[in-house]
Amino acid sequence: PRLAEHRHALSSVCENARCICGALVLAVGLLLAGAACLCALEGEAEVQASERAFTMQTKLRSELSPQTYGELVAGGWWTEVDADLTSTRSWSMSHWNRPVLFAFTLSSTVGYGNAALRTDLGRAFAMAFSFVAIPATIAVSMFVAANVTSAVQVILLSLTHPSAATFRKYDIDGSGALSKWELHAALQDMGLRHTTERVADLIIHHLRPKGDHLNFAQFCHAVSVVLPPKVEAQHHRARVVAAAAACIAWLAIGGAIFSHCEGWRMDESLWYSWITLTTIGLGDFVPRTPRGELTAVLWGTTGLGLLAMLMSTISEKIAEVASLEDPEDEDEPTDSELCELRVRHLLRQSSGLLALSSRSSVSRMRPASARSLQSSPSRLWASAPSGRSEAEASLLSGNTVR
Repeated sequence: PRLAEHRHALSSVCENARCICGALVLAVGLLLAGAACLCALEGEAEVQASERAFTMQTKLRSELSPQTYGELVAGGWWTEVDADLTSTRSWSMSHWNRPVLFAFTLSSTVGYGNAALRTDLGRAFAMAFSFVAIPATIAVSMFVAANVTSAVQVILLSLTHPSAATFRKYDIDGSGALSKWELHAALQDMGLRHTTERVADLIIHHLRPKGDHLNFAQFCHAVSVVLPPKVEAQHHRARVVAAAAACIAWLAIGGAIFSHCEGWRMDESLWYSWITLTTIGLGDFVPRTPRGELTAVLWGTTGLGLLAMLMSTISEKIAEVASLEDPEDEDEPTDSELCELRVRHLLRQSSGLLALSSRSSVSRMRPASARSLQSSPSRLWASAPSGRSEAEASLLSGNTVR
């Protein structure tokens, strides 16, 4: 029964997981393509450089005493070259994990400095590849962060809010989506009395769902932008805690994996995980084993999205706190206008889409009032006029009404 109660939430979370996996597959495919091109451009030059280094090593061994040669190697003046040149090649798709790791350092701007390009064509391609791969990696990271945020939001609302039951109640045809009219009726049924049909239309326009119908994840997002500030603040704190916990857990997972694959101490693995996740890339620790290099690519690509989610969630709170005190205005808008303004502000902030013209609701207000309300979304509810019903007063105080 509990699974049936939250089947829409489970379906939405599974869809988010599929989107995340698809984005990671595209990211790895881009890195493989870049690595193959770099191998084609740098492979021959690397073979020639390795042959010259091996010839020089043979000459040093023959002309120097074993003690002197050992001092050169121990002091870092000379790095020994393996007789089997193919086993130490960095630019060969037979050892594809190495060029893929280098491509990842280009796209994520980590830059360990453990490999270098020898040819002008290789450097030119690396510049062009970075020009494409860096924004692509940013897009993948933000896409992963958005899907993780959506999944967390769906889970929180389905467990702590009657969203799942209401969605199922108004999903009469069982299609897993609500129309604008069904959305309006569902929000009204949940006690969100200020959500007019125009607010429902704004939500659908900004979310841009297929066929103008909202799935459960989009419905949860709609609920989150019309919740009273106290309730929304509780969900926001929960999102910050969840994002921070995810990043800490991801660092710990990376530390354990790299400690096992590379033989590092746990503190060294955690240090490497941190400088990779934050794209500092000092290069004092770099994976050398095939398993460690492949793990670094997959772990780092996913971790960048988790860190972006945490930074985005914290920055939203900082931006809201920074716009607190505004002068009081004489002309106060109605509750429906307050709700509409808050929906516009939060949807613009969360989706990044251009805001619709607020001429119809703002033109009846003084310019200073409209400007102050849009800069501080929490005041959109706090400054509402008195005379509300008992249910509306309970809603605005943070207690949802069923």
